[in-house]
Amino acid sequence: MNHLLVDYIDSEKHSFDSDDTFTNRSNYYLIDSDYDSNINTWSEFEDTFSEFDKFEDKIRRVGISNNIDEQTAIITGSIGETLVSGLTLPLIKKIKSINPKSSRIVLTTLPSNNDTDQVQFNAFCGISRLVRNQKTSGDMLIVLQGNALNKMIGIDRSGKKLGHDVLVPRILSLLTSNGHAINSLGKMAKSLKVLAFSPVYVYGRSYEIYDNLKNMLDDAAYFPLSPFQYESIILSIAVIRVPENVLNSISTKRLEDDYNAWNRKRFPSLKESMIQIVPVKENSDRLDVLLLLGGAKLENIVETVKPGYDRFKEYIRELDLWSEFKISEDELKKFENTITTYDRNINKLLKSN
Repeated sequence: MNHLLVDYIDSEKHSFDSDDTFTNRSNYYLIDSDYDSNINTWSEFEDTFSEFDKFEDKIRRVGISNNIDEQTAIITGSIGETLVSGLTLPLIKKIKSINPKSSRIVLTTLPSNNDTDQVQFNAFCGISRLVRNQKTSGDMLIVLQGNALNKMIGIDRSGKKLGHDVLVPRILSLLTSNGHAINSLGKMAKSLKVLAFSPVYVYGRSYEIYDNLKNMLDDAAYFPLSPFQYESIILSIAVIRVPENVLNSISTKRLEDDYNAWNRKRFPSLKESMIQIVPVKENSDRLDVLLLLGGAKLENIVETVKPGYDRFKEYIRELDLWSEFKISEDELKKFENTITTYDRNINKLLKSN
């Protein structure tokens, strides 16, 4: 196993523990909630919780090592939560300092627009800080919007409806199904200077009903877990779980050809793509498909939390709480500019095609 999972307890609403396919606990580090629960914003947390070195031994214990050339750490959590927003960036930097050759992937969920302004503020700042420190932080930032998660529904093999509490862990399971493949994802994204990814996921779609993978992908793309624009996608990655009896009847090459044809039709600016087919012993015609689309505009991804961020920023300004929250208006302006600059750089990449 050459990938590792770092997760947050309590803070992660969509716990990845419920997936019984992920059972290698030696490669799993669950961060405890050893911090002041009265702290509500990432800036307060980061200022008071300075003992990041205490995690180094635990990180090494799950296998992060500079003796391993191909290694991927996956950090998961709800970015609106104080611990996740405050700790993710220094945690990633710590992992990189231990193994500079490692890839680091952040899989995070945004709060919904029904969450508090404080939580939305944390989420906006957390995303911006990761992007702002792109060179020293992660290689891939996969963002799931909370509003989309709440509408997420899948059908299992028995016809039972499944919600995000089951489906999000299955996304992670699919993502980690091939250690060698996952190691190449971060490198590919980094080479193209693409950090933010919009995920699309469908569970248990009948191949017989859809007739081909192209139809399945078209249908799936109507329900992304964060928004994207077809014309801005530069990198397309597909991980597809396929029963062996389906592969025996249609072949791996047919799926690859369908995927490549769909990419050519849908993404005019595409520079790279990769498909990973995961065969499973199962008497079924139902496929699970995970698409990771790089080049999605960050402004659109964070649009659901921007109103709450703006309201909380105005609250701090009106009551002059800058010192209390240990943040400055200039710093917040830099966070806002970071989102704009990232999207501007994506536009430059599109024009270079």
